Amino acid sequence: MLGKSERSMLWEAHDAEHDRLLALCMPRVPPHGALAMERWMEDVRAAARLGHPRLAPVVEIGVFQRLPFVAYARSSGPTLAERLDPRGQVTMDVARWAGQVLEGLAFAHDAGQAHRVLQLHMVQLDDRSDVQLLGLGVAPEPKLPEHIGPLQARHAMAERDLLAVGLQMYHLLAARPALDEPDLGRAVERLTPFGNATVRLPRELPLPVPEEFRAIVSRCLDPYPHQRYRHARTMVRALEAWVPSQHSSSRSELPTQLMDRTRRHGVLPALPDGAAMATRLMSMERRHVGALAREVLQDPALCFELLRQANASYVRNTQRPGAGAVVTVRRAITLIGLEGVQRAVQLQRSWPGALDEAAAQRLMQQITYTQHSARLAQLLNPGQHDPEVVYIVTMLQQMGNLLLHYHFPDLALQIRMLMAPPPTTSEEEPEVFGMDEFSAAQTVLGLEPSVLSTHVVRQWGLDDSMLQLMGRLPLDQPVRVTDSDELLRAVASAACEAVHAHAQPSRLYAAAVDRVAQRYGHLLRLDSAKLRAMLRESEDPVVS
Repeated sequence: MLGKSERSMLWEAHDAEHDRLLALCMPRVPPHGALAMERWMEDVRAAARLGHPRLAPVVEIGVFQRLPFVAYARSSGPTLAERLDPRGQVTMDVARWAGQVLEGLAFAHDAGQAHRVLQLHMVQLDDRSDVQLLGLGVAPEPKLPEHIGPLQARHAMAERDLLAVGLQMYHLLAARPALDEPDLGRAVERLTPFGNATVRLPRELPLPVPEEFRAIVSRCLDPYPHQRYRHARTMVRALEAWVPSQHSSSRSELPTQLMDRTRRHGVLPALPDGAAMATRLMSMERRHVGALAREVLQDPALCFELLRQANASYVRNTQRPGAGAVVTVRRAITLIGLEGVQRAVQLQRSWPGALDEAAAQRLMQQITYTQHSARLAQLLNPGQHDPEVVYIVTMLQQMGNLLLHYHFPDLALQIRMLMAPPPTTSEEEPEVFGMDEFSAAQTVLGLEPSVLSTHVVRQWGLDDSMLQLMGRLPLDQPVRVTDSDELLRAVASAACEAVHAHAQPSRLYAAAVDRVAQRYGHLLRLDSAKLRAMLRESEDPVVS
């Protein structure tokens, strides 16, 4: 016996006729009656017709002494149950195995088949340590509510499979089963929405687990079903975004794809009133540079393009690569002149570029959020920094999100969905915030949005000190400031966090703003009332 659960068992058998090893999978209790047996046969035959590298090929389907079985070719390697190690498993191995299991499940789910009884012993490894799934469709269907239809039943079965994958990862990483229940089918029955239990990967594990991968496991087992991965392919993409492949990693490919898209589509599109702004700028030749800069700051795309041109010109003329001295629009205009501004206007892509209406609306919301954050940062500024520098740094801290919404709208939408608080079903239910921005981005992308913006602005010639300012303060670390640059970074981070809190539903608004005020109160002399007043004042779209 290779393993058993409440609903199935797996045996290793020797086929004397062909001199080979087989894996025999069968239900613990045979189907009751001829009709049930025929239904079972139909299910396993349908599953056997699926051909995929991650699904073990079926050798035979039969019945022996009234007990039906499915025989698979036995691989040369162990099952995952046999690979269990009290010292834990290396994260990279767990991630690769889980990704391969999910590839097989995704193929089966697309064909209307669910595994139903996924266990560690139902996953065998070959001599290259690649995965093959055993037992697809062998176990009888678990009891589902009578009122749900066939499509809902399929989704419910697929959801159970994904939960079982999360529990497999938990067991391999923690070297012990979740809920002290080695039978993954029973453990799934105890998790929401089927039961009331919740599971979180322990902080202390036998081997270190990167936070990005921990976030993937946490989302798979999230207490709130609507926050989990909805499809096996979605989870495969999350793993692929984190797991380096043999030659290159998806994590490094995303910035490469971004650079290619910025060359073809620009960094951002001009705002919808770009034509009117262009006309105004062309007529401002004799106006003061400050007035021209205030006009430019209203359009992030134009603002970023001026900074790009000015820094390229500065580096070229001073022969100082990486000097990155131009950090204000005023100085950019002085360097490149009105002709440079006009050239930048002409280079702008029309709104909304290649985005559809829904994606364009989400990008506009993100631009509004960014501008609100920049205005609030100017109000929070203790007075030690140029207001325009504060405005620019805050926009640069949000630049990664703007790039995502423009160039990768589907990924940005997934992040937004994770950040949204779950709906409440009753007044007694405790209020719960959605994922924070960093965790959501790590879950979907395997990296922080600031990594994307850093790749873009590094091409402009900004130096390392400016790149450091673009990274938001980590949410899981206390705010500590030792110099002027760190204070500037903290002011911008506080503004971004406060505007995110401001966007929370009314039932969460007060608690969210209070958290930001408490976090930065000692540094910026803030309390909740003062922060709320500044949030209201900074909603006025007037750039100082």
